[in-house]
Amino acid sequence: VPSLTILMRRNSLRLAFSRKGGINHVVSTLVKLGGQASAQQQYDLTFVLWALSLDEEHTDFNAYLVSGAIRLLVDMVAAAPSRKVVRMAMATLNNLAKSKHDDILTEMLTGGLTKMLENIIHANAHKQAGDPEVEMDVVKVPPTQVESDT
Repeated sequence: VPSLTILMRRNSLRLAFSRKGGINHVVSTLVKLGGQASAQQQYDLTFVLWALSLDEEHTDFNAYLVSGAIRLLVDMVAAAPSRKVVRMAMATLNNLAKSKHDDILTEMLTGGLTKMLENIIHANAHKQAGDPEVEMDVVKVPPTQVESDT
């Protein structure tokens, strides 16, 4: 997995990995590891999902839906296993939310992301985390705006 995170820094390798079902492999690995995964393993695998979400033109949005990646990412944010895992999961969800694929937003909403973000903002947890990247990802799209668009 650490080697995979290095490979994901190259766009051509991200594209090849994605075309070979990489998103599904990463999600199934995270699911198999479950609670046994260390924070570093969760971070590395979430980093791979984030890297694969960077290029909207080549991102396989359907794979994120079919594999259950979006729900898994929402669950990871809710469980808050570590600040760096939450940061990567939020950044990935943010990248996916920017897409023009309504099914992505629908999956986020039905997965409970809106309620979770409202709770985070209400509790001021995004500021207490002391992580400006998480704070930006949490407040970029206010939950009420997401709800009114659907």
